[in-house]
Amino acid sequence: MKKSTAWLSAILLILLIIVIGGGIAWFVYQQQPRQPAQQAARPASAVQGKPPEPGVQQPEPTKHLVLGGPRYFAGMPQPTREFPGHIQVLDNTGYSAGYCPERKTSAWVAYRVTKHPHVAAPKRPTQFLADSRVVGSPISRDYSNSGFDRGHLAPNRVIALCYGTEAQRETFLLTNIIPQRPDLNREVWEQLETVESETYGNRYGTIYVIDGPVYDRSSTETLAGGEAVPSACYKIIVRADQPDHPEILAFVMPQNVTGREQPSQFLTTVDEIERQTGLDFLRDLPDVEEDKIEAEQATGMW
Repeated sequence: MKKSTAWLSAILLILLIIVIGGGIAWFVYQQQPRQPAQQAARPASAVQGKPPEPGVQQPEPTKHLVLGGPRYFAGMPQPTREFPGHIQVLDNTGYSAGYCPERKTSAWVAYRVTKHPHVAAPKRPTQFLADSRVVGSPISRDYSNSGFDRGHLAPNRVIALCYGTEAQRETFLLTNIIPQRPDLNREVWEQLETVESETYGNRYGTIYVIDGPVYDRSSTETLAGGEAVPSACYKIIVRADQPDHPEILAFVMPQNVTGREQPSQFLTTVDEIERQTGLDFLRDLPDVEEDKIEAEQATGMW
C-alpha cells in the first residue's frame, strides 16, 4: 500500500512540474513583441520588384544636400564613355582635382567657398610646383614663352582666405593649372572668381564650385611639355542655401575673349558643359531632378 502511495506521489509531482513549466513558458511567450500579420507580410508587388499598389504611402525622399563629399554638391564628377582618358583624383587641403594624365591637365577641380573676412590674402607664392603624385607632372617652364598664362582652376586667393596658407600654396601645384589666354585669365575669368569669392560666399554662406577646361576634339595644340591647350573653360556654381531648390550658374568662356565681356554673357546649361567635356555632374540627384536642373539656363547673375 505504501509502495502504491509513493508511485502516486511521484506521478503527481511530475504532473505538477509539467504544469508549472508550461505556465512559465506560456507567460514568456506572451511577453515577446509581435508584429501584426499585415505588417510582417510583404506584398507580392514588392517581392517581384514592381511598384507598390496605388494609395500606398511612400517614404519622403532624402534631402540631396547631404549627398556627395564636403567639396561636391551631389557627387564627384565622373567621366563618361565620351571622355578621352582617365581621371586620377588628387585631394588637397582646400580643393580636389580630377587630373587627366593623357592631357596633363585636370579635367575638373572642386571646392567650397564659405564666409570669410574681407582682408588681404596671404602673400602670393612666386613659384608654380610640379606635383609628385602624378607621373610626368607638368612643369612651370613648359608655359614659358608660350603665349599662355598659368591659369588657376581653384583660385589662390579665396582658397587662402577660407583654408589657410598651406591650402594657398597647393593651388600653385601645376595639376591645378591650365593654359589660358591673358585676356581670359586676367579679365573675364578673374571677374567671375571675384564674384564667387567676395559676393556669393559671404552672401549665401556656402557655395560649391566645379571648373575646368573644355577641349575642341579636333584640336591637338599642346605646350612644349605636352599640356593640352583648351578651347574654353567652364565653371559651375551651386548655391545650396535652399536645399530643396538649389540654384545653379553654369558658364563656358572661350579662350578668344577680348577681356571686355561680362561673365553673364557666357551663361549656359550644365547639359551643355557635359556635352562638351564628356563629364557627368550632379549624378547623385534623383534622375528627374537632375534632368530638370541641368537643362535650365540662368537668365542672369544672382
